[in-house]
Amino acid sequence: MTTLLKKRELSPFQREKLGYYFRFFDKDNSGFIDLDDFPILHKDILKYTGWDADSMYARLTDEIHELFIETIKEKADHDNDGRVDLEEWLDLWSHLIYGSMAMGDFPLWLQMLPRVLFSIIDKKDDHLIDEEELRDFYSHFIGIDEAEVDDLTKEAFANMTDKGAIPLDEKTYDFVFANFLLGRTGHGPGRFVFGCFEHSHKDEPFMFDLR
Repeated sequence: MTTLLKKRELSPFQREKLGYYFRFFDKDNSGFIDLDDFPILHKDILKYTGWDADSMYARLTDEIHELFIETIKEKADHDNDGRVDLEEWLDLWSHLIYGSMAMGDFPLWLQMLPRVLFSIIDKKDDHLIDEEELRDFYSHFIGIDEAEVDDLTKEAFANMTDKGAIPLDEKTYDFVFANFLLGRTGHGPGRFVFGCFEHSHKDEPFMFDLR
């Protein structure tokens, strides 16, 4: 098992975001990430995207997610029980985040994750995420309440695109996803990756983090 020496303490908001990301992969709600989650995740993605199981996107997504799950088991399974619990997961991220400023600072296996999520959201396959696609992802994949999803989508899309000035392509989405991982407070476009971190951080004051 690889030993990771340097780490950075996660902020409460990072723990909240990464805790949600843990549940994104813990599809059987067991409290652990392991290979039992993989077929459920695969089924949910195919159902949402409409991809054929033998399509290039489906195969590539499967390969990346399977590699990801195997890699985090190798790097985070401290008790060698073949699965990763939430605290092991958060500890891994505290090491991965240390010294990182952008997606390019992370290992290659990790850099593929936002590309996969981008492909899932980009149902029109035009290499751009538009407001309609983002709303659909929030509503039908994440499960945001219909009473909230329209306003949330407008705010999220404005934040991710600088009010429409920047196209939400793969490069921009990489930046947004990096902010999701690295942002220590409830400010920045990264909080909108999954669209479910608004209520408890709406009134959080802006603070410079100089550590």
